[in-house]
Amino acid sequence: LSNPPPPVIAGGQWTWNSPGSTALAPSSFGFTLPAPLQINAGAPLTLARSQDQTITWNGAGYDATTTLTAYLNGHTSDGTGTRNVTCVVPARAGSLTIPAALLAPYPAPSIGTLNVQISPTGESTPHAQLKTMTGATLLMLVSYTTSDTRPIDFQ
Repeated sequence: LSNPPPPVIAGGQWTWNSPGSTALAPSSFGFTLPAPLQINAGAPLTLARSQDQTITWNGAGYDATTTLTAYLNGHTSDGTGTRNVTCVVPARAGSLTIPAALLAPYPAPSIGTLNVQISPTGESTPHAQLKTMTGATLLMLVSYTTSDTRPIDFQ
Protein backbone atom coordinates (compact mmCIF):
# COMPACT_ATOMS: atom_id res chain seq x y z
CA LEU A 1 0.00 0.00 0.00
CA SER A 2 1.90 3.04 -1.21
CA ASN A 3 -0.66 5.71 -0.31
CA PRO A 4 -2.71 4.88 2.81
CA PRO A 5 -6.15 6.51 3.05
CA PRO A 6 -6.49 9.73 5.05
CA PRO A 7 -7.68 9.59 8.67
CA VAL A 8 -11.43 9.49 9.23
CA ILE A 9 -11.65 12.50 11.59
CA ALA A 10 -10.15 15.73 10.30
CA GLY A 11 -8.28 18.36 12.25
CA GLY A 12 -9.60 21.90 12.38
CA GLN A 13 -12.31 23.84 14.17
CA TRP A 14 -14.79 21.90 16.30
CA THR A 15 -17.60 23.06 18.58
CA TRP A 16 -18.98 21.37 21.67
CA ASN A 17 -22.62 22.27 22.37
CA SER A 18 -24.95 21.45 25.24
CA PRO A 19 -28.59 22.52 25.36
CA GLY A 20 -28.32 22.48 29.15
CA SER A 21 -29.88 20.30 31.80
CA THR A 22 -30.99 20.52 35.40
CA ALA A 23 -27.31 20.60 36.39
CA LEU A 24 -25.59 22.47 33.53
CA ALA A 25 -26.49 25.80 31.97
CA PRO A 26 -26.75 25.85 28.17
CA SER A 27 -23.21 26.22 26.87
CA SER A 28 -20.84 25.78 24.00
CA PHE A 29 -17.20 26.33 23.21
CA GLY A 30 -15.02 26.10 20.16
CA PHE A 31 -11.65 24.39 19.99
CA THR A 32 -9.10 23.39 17.39
CA LEU A 33 -7.65 19.94 16.85
CA PRO A 34 -4.46 19.48 14.84
CA ALA A 35 -4.53 17.18 11.83
CA PRO A 36 -4.60 13.51 12.86
CA LEU A 37 -1.18 11.91 13.08
CA GLN A 38 -0.06 10.17 9.91
CA ILE A 39 3.32 8.58 9.14
CA ASN A 40 4.75 9.87 5.85
CA ALA A 41 5.27 6.51 4.15
CA GLY A 42 3.47 3.58 2.66
CA ALA A 43 2.80 0.23 4.25
CA PRO A 44 4.70 -1.84 5.03
CA LEU A 45 7.67 0.31 6.00
CA THR A 46 11.00 -1.26 5.10
CA LEU A 47 13.72 -0.66 7.68
CA ALA A 48 17.33 -1.45 6.80
CA ARG A 49 18.84 -2.82 10.00
CA SER A 50 22.39 -1.82 9.00
CA GLN A 51 21.81 1.95 8.97
CA ASP A 52 20.01 4.66 10.91
CA GLN A 53 16.37 4.96 9.82
CA THR A 54 14.34 8.17 9.93
CA ILE A 55 10.56 8.08 10.41
CA THR A 56 8.62 11.24 9.53
CA TRP A 57 5.05 12.39 10.17
CA ASN A 58 2.87 15.48 9.92
CA GLY A 59 4.19 17.33 12.98
CA ALA A 60 2.81 20.80 12.22
CA GLY A 61 0.03 21.96 14.52
CA TYR A 62 1.33 20.46 17.76
CA ASP A 63 2.64 22.73 20.50
CA ALA A 64 6.01 22.51 22.26
CA THR A 65 4.64 20.45 25.18
CA THR A 66 3.08 17.67 23.11
CA THR A 67 5.13 14.50 22.64
CA LEU A 68 4.98 11.59 20.25
CA THR A 69 5.71 8.09 21.50
CA ALA A 70 6.91 5.51 18.98
CA TYR A 71 6.77 1.78 19.71
CA LEU A 72 8.79 -0.54 17.45
CA ASN A 73 8.00 -4.21 18.01
CA GLY A 74 9.40 -7.36 16.43
CA HIS A 75 10.75 -10.81 17.22
CA THR A 76 14.08 -11.74 18.77
CA SER A 77 16.70 -13.30 16.52
CA ASP A 78 15.96 -16.78 17.87
CA GLY A 79 12.20 -16.26 17.34
CA THR A 80 11.29 -17.18 20.92
CA GLY A 81 10.39 -13.72 22.19
CA THR A 82 9.80 -10.13 21.27
CA ARG A 83 12.06 -7.12 21.05
CA ASN A 84 10.64 -3.67 21.76
CA VAL A 85 12.10 -0.20 21.30
CA THR A 86 10.31 2.93 22.55
CA CYS A 87 11.20 6.50 21.58
CA VAL A 88 9.66 9.76 22.85
CA VAL A 89 10.18 12.99 20.90
CA PRO A 90 8.47 16.39 20.53
CA ALA A 91 5.44 15.81 18.27
CA ARG A 92 6.05 18.94 16.22
CA ALA A 93 9.60 17.78 15.33
CA GLY A 94 8.03 15.73 12.55
CA SER A 95 10.75 13.08 12.57
CA LEU A 96 12.80 10.70 14.65
CA THR A 97 15.84 8.63 13.77
CA ILE A 98 16.22 5.08 15.03
CA PRO A 99 19.93 4.24 15.29
CA ALA A 100 21.19 1.18 13.44
CA ALA A 101 22.46 -0.24 16.74
CA LEU A 102 18.83 -0.52 17.95
CA LEU A 103 17.68 -2.08 14.66
CA ALA A 104 20.51 -4.60 14.19
CA PRO A 105 19.21 -7.13 16.78
CA TYR A 106 15.97 -7.64 14.83
CA PRO A 107 16.39 -10.63 12.53
CA ALA A 108 16.25 -10.18 8.76
CA PRO A 109 14.11 -10.79 7.00
CA SER A 110 11.33 -10.51 9.55
CA ILE A 111 8.20 -8.50 10.24
CA GLY A 112 7.18 -6.20 13.05
CA THR A 113 5.04 -3.15 13.76
CA LEU A 114 5.60 0.54 14.33
CA ASN A 115 2.97 2.41 16.32
CA VAL A 116 3.24 6.16 16.82
CA GLN A 117 0.87 7.93 19.21
CA ILE A 118 0.17 11.44 20.42
CA SER A 119 -1.93 12.18 23.50
CA PRO A 120 -1.82 15.92 24.23
CA THR A 121 -1.64 16.87 27.90
CA GLY A 122 -1.53 20.03 29.94
CA GLU A 123 -2.36 23.37 28.40
CA SER A 124 -2.40 21.93 24.87
CA THR A 125 -5.54 19.97 25.78
CA PRO A 126 -8.61 21.85 24.49
CA HIS A 127 -10.62 23.02 27.49
CA ALA A 128 -13.22 25.46 28.75
CA GLN A 129 -14.80 26.49 32.03
CA LEU A 130 -18.56 26.01 32.08
CA LYS A 131 -21.13 27.08 34.67
CA THR A 132 -23.47 24.72 36.45
CA MET A 133 -27.01 25.76 37.32
CA THR A 134 -25.84 26.50 40.87
CA GLY A 135 -23.18 28.89 39.55
CA ALA A 136 -20.24 26.57 40.23
CA THR A 137 -17.45 26.28 37.67
CA LEU A 138 -16.98 23.03 35.76
CA LEU A 139 -13.78 22.35 33.82
CA MET A 140 -14.49 20.64 30.48
CA LEU A 141 -11.55 18.84 28.82
CA VAL A 142 -11.49 17.48 25.28
CA SER A 143 -9.30 14.42 25.69
CA TYR A 144 -8.11 12.84 22.47
CA THR A 145 -5.41 10.57 21.11
CA THR A 146 -4.20 10.23 17.56
CA SER A 147 -2.09 7.33 16.31
CA ASP A 148 -0.85 5.50 13.23
CA THR A 149 0.37 1.90 13.01
CA ARG A 150 2.31 0.37 10.13
CA PRO A 151 3.69 -3.10 9.50
CA ILE A 152 7.50 -3.22 9.34
CA ASP A 153 9.65 -5.25 6.97
CA PHE A 154 13.08 -5.60 8.63
CA GLN A 155 15.84 -6.03 6.04
